[in-house]
Amino acid sequence: MNAGIKINNTINDALDDEYLGSSAISKYILDYLSELGVKSFLVEENYIDKDYLIDFSKFYSRSFGDCKKFTKRIHFFSENFERQEIANALENENSEANTRIEESYLGFAVVRPIKDRLGNNIIGRTLLKPYNEFVDGSEGTKRILLTDQYAVNIFGKQLELETLPFQTQDQAVGACATTACWIAQCALTNIFGIEKISPIEITEISVAFPALSRNIPSDGLTYPQIKAFFNTVGLDTEFIDPNVIRSKPYYRNTGSDIVADIAKGYLTDLKIPIIVGLRIVDENNNVVAMHAAVISGYRHKNGVVERLYVHDDQIGPYSRVFPVRDFLSWDNTWSKKPGIKELTVNRLIVPLYPKIRHSFANIYAIFLQHYKPRLEAIRASPGFDSGVRFELFITEVKRYKQFIRKHSIKDKIAILSKPYPRFLWIIRLQSPTKIYADFVFDATSVFTTEPFDHIRYTT
Repeated sequence: MNAGIKINNTINDALDDEYLGSSAISKYILDYLSELGVKSFLVEENYIDKDYLIDFSKFYSRSFGDCKKFTKRIHFFSENFERQEIANALENENSEANTRIEESYLGFAVVRPIKDRLGNNIIGRTLLKPYNEFVDGSEGTKRILLTDQYAVNIFGKQLELETLPFQTQDQAVGACATTACWIAQCALTNIFGIEKISPIEITEISVAFPALSRNIPSDGLTYPQIKAFFNTVGLDTEFIDPNVIRSKPYYRNTGSDIVADIAKGYLTDLKIPIIVGLRIVDENNNVVAMHAAVISGYRHKNGVVERLYVHDDQIGPYSRVFPVRDFLSWDNTWSKKPGIKELTVNRLIVPLYPKIRHSFANIYAIFLQHYKPRLEAIRASPGFDSGVRFELFITEVKRYKQFIRKHSIKDKIAILSKPYPRFLWIIRLQSPTKIYADFVFDATSVFTTEPFDHIRYTT
């Protein structure tokens, strides 16, 4: 048994070509794990990864080069383990080491047996433990991150990990937009019940809508091709141009940050991923490239978004983004590369269940015109905290009624027994310590401007 187990307590060894490699993405993953307190890792040789196996069967098996179908999977832990200790834990479920393994598990990274154009190892499906919800030493600061529950099997031992999968692009079968669609679909599977498919399958579906570039190898997907993919798997898409909304009269002088508000709107409760199309601008103000990534969370202090977290196939999972001119421009790894002046948001793409018909643009106009202007008067009224604010987000009826059951509200039984549409936009009046009221809008309608219901909290 011991012969099949490789355990190493020197985490820097993972930079060797035998393991993660020495690419910028590999180094990011090691830096990320260092923040989580990684102490040791276990190498699972000859691992069969479903996504890579499909890509292999459709592309690499038909290539002249000697491409292997097996990958390596590297598991990370926040405690030191010896090989014999791992072996004993696998043989004996009651071993003390089993509890340590479960409590210290930080996730895994799959290394594909192929190289990118620079000769670096390509990182395949990667699941890493996310940052903690609460930020140490900063009262009122929280992270809202896209996560779901995943089962991980190590030599027959079952572990659980709550996270959002990541992988880097393999341009042979799909560039950044393909990878962004793959990451987004992982978050959408349990929300809307779509099937998970591999990167090359996403590319094949998307290029049914023709473009002038080669299908395979892929130069990247266009916006219509991204839409075509989600249409094919049974979803609709909302394309939001933040600059169009910023030009509307109702937006001006509101002190709003459109990108941050979209992130809060879709990520706060229902946890819908947002694909972002980015312009990469050089020092001569030329757009030198377009790029796609997935907004996978945000960090806020009492409702004010301080940073976004992004699954970027050229950086890594939950990479930090800081605002420049609000979040219309980004300060992150891209903006620090030589020759790049600016990274700007071009489009925000939200994959949605078709029954969500009330667009963000419409509800946001209602939010800014009829609710946010009342804040000054509300803050001056007795009985409200000074930090009171309105928040806008989407939810599902079963989640919302579960939330209602846990709180004291007026006419609770009548509200719980009242028929509601499946999807709801909520405009919530709240402070850092208290919820005052919810204005509930039917998200399955198209033109509704008035709330479907008004919920008053009593404590």
